[in-house]
Amino acid sequence: FRSKRLQHLAARYLLSLLKDDFDYENIEISESGKPLYHNKAFHFSLSHCGYYAACIISTNRNVGIDIELKENKVEKILYKFLFDCEIEQMQNIISNKEFKELPTILWSAKETLFKYYGKGNVDFKTMLKIDLNNFTENHFNTRIITSNTIEQKVYYKMFEDLCLTFCLEE
Repeated sequence: FRSKRLQHLAARYLLSLLKDDFDYENIEISESGKPLYHNKAFHFSLSHCGYYAACIISTNRNVGIDIELKENKVEKILYKFLFDCEIEQMQNIISNKEFKELPTILWSAKETLFKYYGKGNVDFKTMLKIDLNNFTENHFNTRIITSNTIEQKVYYKMFEDLCLTFCLEE
């Protein structure tokens, strides 16, 4: 079941469970590689890892979703995808409470923002900014920094060793 093909199919199958009239034939792939529904009748995002798949769908708002298994290897590459101030904020949160999942949550959040943005050519470290000053039990504020900065809330939930993050256009 861990094959990428089965993960991919499981995520697409979830779309039909959320939306009865979702027709796979209407899925197109943009130049950046983002899957889109023909004529943007639906906005959706997919994710899969290990034995898990996730999707989010909306009839009128852009969306993004990601799932990640908690793995210690994320901690070794923080400097590749987090601003220095994000690392500092993360370390402050971890030192104030037992929250070892935070590096995985931040990686997943940046993946979610990448999918939400959907235009490719994104530097996770310099274009996707997480503000942990407003970090709560289920969400935090973010910014996608381009010529038109987009402010976005990312929601998260931990399920044992699985992290789910998602966002939707407000």
